Amino acid sequence: MISISDLTKIFGVTTRTLRYYEDFGLIESAERVNGIRYYHQDKIIKRIDEISFLKSLGYKLRDIKHILNNPLYIKPILMNIRLNLIYKKIDELKSEISDLKKALETYGWKEIMIENAFVLEEMEKEYTDLFLVKEGISKKEEITKEDAITFVNYYKKWHARVGIHLSEEHLRAITFNSKIQMKDEKVRELFIKYFE
Repeated sequence: MISISDLTKIFGVTTRTLRYYEDFGLIESAERVNGIRYYHQDKIIKRIDEISFLKSLGYKLRDIKHILNNPLYIKPILMNIRLNLIYKKIDELKSEISDLKKALETYGWKEIMIENAFVLEEMEKEYTDLFLVKEGISKKEEITKEDAITFVNYYKKWHARVGIHLSEEHLRAITFNSKIQMKDEKVRELFIKYFE
């Protein structure tokens, strides 16, 4: 026997989801023992594995119920379908990778390996700091070399905090490649002064 709370930990689902599966007829009802809901371990684990697998194929719960109750359901056939869907997705991703690499080359940009899966969210959270530094410098009548060094060094550190390590080569591309557009010419001025 396995408790409902242990099942939620194993499969990363909520107790509400498991109760919904019960009500929908996808899994057997749990037995109550001393106020705790328990399932027959081997049976329930196998069943939820099947449900998870079929969900990964994009099936809706009503279809999953029909498939699991179908005497002609043969899992290897669906596994083969899933495998081919994955191959197709890999081909699409390879094509996208190739297109992006070509586009980066037109900017004279050397690819940066970024490990942080949440880089965009973190950049958004951290953006205010960078913006405030830029605004403080932009308000000056005349931008000095020291201002440029301060800004560009902060720009590099800001990107490094979220996992993007910019090299001098990247900074040069940002500064001198005319294909890289900047909305604020003051920022380009800071980069140009940095390299003077």
